[in-house]
Amino acid sequence: MLCLQGETAFPSGNPSARADDLQLPAVVVKLLFESVSDYAIYMLDLDGRAVTWNVGAERIKGYTREEVMGRNVSMFFPPDAQKTGLPERQLAAAARDGRAETEGWLLRKNGSKFWAQVVLTAIHDNDGKLQGFAKVTRYMTAQKTAGTKSSAATLSWSDTASSLETSPTT
Repeated sequence: MLCLQGETAFPSGNPSARADDLQLPAVVVKLLFESVSDYAIYMLDLDGRAVTWNVGAERIKGYTREEVMGRNVSMFFPPDAQKTGLPERQLAAAARDGRAETEGWLLRKNGSKFWAQVVLTAIHDNDGKLQGFAKVTRYMTAQKTAGTKSSAATLSWSDTASSLETSPTT
């Protein structure tokens, strides 16, 4: 639960205001980011190195903020995906298309694998210059192993890699 002392999440007093019209206080954004524990949410620089890390990322991936800051996102991919350059291709696809969505196996700190749904979004400044990426990872192992996901939603990393290479540019 987000608790704000003396501040409102809607500074304009209008809860129906458009999100991009709001000037949210930094404390609101920080509380939101740090309160989400069911999703790994973090930012990457242009080279794919972690520059932020939330409690959900720590819980899902097993690394503390101190352990992951400045390290490349490729550390979360199995060796076969690293060898084929999948992490770099995902960054390139997000840079080119604005976002890249995938599902596949990732690695925790202890070496165990988990099935994840990942959205990688390009972050641009007001002038349209690419500044980095936002990455949201959802733990989906239970759904994968239970077979509750449709075959269309359970692409392997190799299928995903192929789709990243053939995505139309926008």
